[in-house]
Amino acid sequence: VGFRLIGFKAEAIYYGSAEQCQILGSYKNGYKTFFRNCLFKDMNYGGTYNKYFNCTFHNSGYYPIWNSEAIGCIVWAMGNNNNLGSQVSHSCLEKQQAGEGNFIADPKFVNAGNGDFHLQADSPCANVALGSRIGKHFYDSDHAPGYLGAQSLQDALS
Repeated sequence: VGFRLIGFKAEAIYYGSAEQCQILGSYKNGYKTFFRNCLFKDMNYGGTYNKYFNCTFHNSGYYPIWNSEAIGCIVWAMGNNNNLGSQVSHSCLEKQQAGEGNFIADPKFVNAGNGDFHLQADSPCANVALGSRIGKHFYDSDHAPGYLGAQSLQDALS
């Protein structure tokens, strides 16, 4: 819980779980791993056979979510890349992908260029996640109920 990996040359996490993490500038984020409230930035590829809940993907390479499942995530600044063979739902995307509750919108990060991935007050990703941490859906952030993506991550790692 609450760690940062930078420049990892293989899968950052292999068969495990990670919460409130940052994986930056690495080859792949994981293999058969459960991620919750994590940020993936400047990756070569996404991981395979993972589960992502309330994560943020920014410039995360080819196939940022690859043969995996993602719920309540933000997938942004991906260029022409897509989420190959994945089930993505209730997420904010840069381009259209089939999946229940997905929508296309600029998530309005405070300052992504300088690494601040908090959401601005008028972000379309604010207060749209289903339920809350008090019981309706298990994929809402523990620290920011109703927000998509890794909203509270920077606070945890500061």
